[in-house]
Amino acid sequence: GDIYMPQNITMNFIGRLLKVPGNTCTLIGVGTSICGGSAIAATALVIDADEKEVAYSISTIFMFNIIAAFIFPPLGHFLGMSDTGFGIWAGTAINDTSSVVAASFAFSDTAGQLATIVKLTRTLMIIPITLFLAFWRTRKLKVQGESGGKSYSIARIFPWFIIGFLLTAI
Repeated sequence: GDIYMPQNITMNFIGRLLKVPGNTCTLIGVGTSICGGSAIAATALVIDADEKEVAYSISTIFMFNIIAAFIFPPLGHFLGMSDTGFGIWAGTAINDTSSVVAASFAFSDTAGQLATIVKLTRTLMIIPITLFLAFWRTRKLKVQGESGGKSYSIARIFPWFIIGFLLTAI
């Protein structure tokens, strides 16, 4: 199913140009904007993505993460970035937490500490995005008559793994 959301406008535009299916666009969009593989895994459950869509999305994100982990530190030094500047840049521009940590600590300890905080803050966006997608998909199925006559309640559509995620973060 195609799920198009405001924060994935760029991914959807590029995806349509490249003829990438909607679920894959959504997965790559959340993987890029939030937290790489973790966001993809969380979102895949909510939008009922199949294994092929998940594998393609995670592979795409991880390919760019590997490239970023090697390119960002020398590029930051070449551009004369400060530790703070590089930390903020790496924390916002690199998709997956492990690659953020690798690239930023390769630059400096200070950059690594700041980038990790920035990245973990971005990771918290998994919560509102998965909730939004759960409501969006449920509404879409209901409007399209694909609900099979089932009524939907908050308890039924709520992505319960979010509770575990919050507890782990705390």
